[in-house]
Order: sequence, then structure tokens, then C-alpha cells
Amino acid sequence: MTYENDTSDELIAAAEALANDLQERLLAKYDANQDGVISAEESLAVQQAIVDAKTAAILAKFDLDHDGNVTSTEISTVPQNEDAFHPYPGGGFRR
Repeated sequence: MTYENDTSDELIAAAEALANDLQERLLAKYDANQDGVISAEESLAVQQAIVDAKTAAILAKFDLDHDGNVTSTEISTVPQNEDAFHPYPGGGFRR
């Protein structure tokens, strides 16, 4: 996707469309009572989903024997410059 020939209005419209899409997907997934907002209680589900995704990514990368645990032996195999808590560059998550 390139934007070099787009006008600033087109870029703003594209950003707004992406934000609206994200908002719709978040509400569809986490707004349990469908009132159009994510309450404090519902936000706990969002936070848990983030923790679960990070945990799964760490286990997938470092749990060498796939037993659901990362042992000191498995940690010792991580290169010194590897950041175990950010399994993707920049700490983000891939879709």
C-alpha cells in the first residue's frame, strides 16, 4: 500500500476508515452487553486476551519441549540479545 500520490484528505479518510473498522471489530468482540461501549468489566476481557496472546507467543517461541512451561534450561538457549518478552520486532503482534 503506497500513499506517496495521495492527498492529505485521502490519507485522513483512509486513517479514519481504519480506525472505524478497528472500533467496530473491538466492539463486536468485547462489548458483551452490546451497549456500544467497552465497560471496565469488559476491558478485563481485552486485557486477558492480550496477556493470553503474549503468553502463547512466548510459549510458541521458547517452550522447546511443548509442555506448556518455559524452564531455566529453555531460557538458557535464548541468545543474549533476544528479548523473550517481545516475540515480534518492536513488541507488537502480527495478525
